[in-house]
Amino acid sequence: MSNWGSKDADLGVANPSHGEAASFFLMNNHSPYTDPNAANQDPADAGIADMHTRNVEDVQEAPLTHYVANYFAPQVDHVYCIRTRDGKHFAKIIVTDVEKDRIAFDWVFQPSGTRLLTSIP
Repeated sequence: MSNWGSKDADLGVANPSHGEAASFFLMNNHSPYTDPNAANQDPADAGIADMHTRNVEDVQEAPLTHYVANYFAPQVDHVYCIRTRDGKHFAKIIVTDVEKDRIAFDWVFQPSGTRLLTSIP
């Protein structure tokens, strides 16, 4: 577990509107999220892509494009692909629960940098 805003975190959870459900937060400092005047800007490139399925087995490869960043409200039983903060690694998750202060999910991470993803046991 990392502190909020830590450069070690690929995926955060927050409730910025103090609403009923938490959201994911994926740090991304690339256009349009970057400040062109900021010196030594963190090169974060995290993102999340809705895979439009509830079956984790349907997702065998993470997409190249269509990732969104910053706050993202996930749905229970939906499958998403994650591009990590370094922009070079991928995971797939299935959200199992969303509460006011937490999000539970099962996941598969691909440490090699390939977009190929194996099944969740």
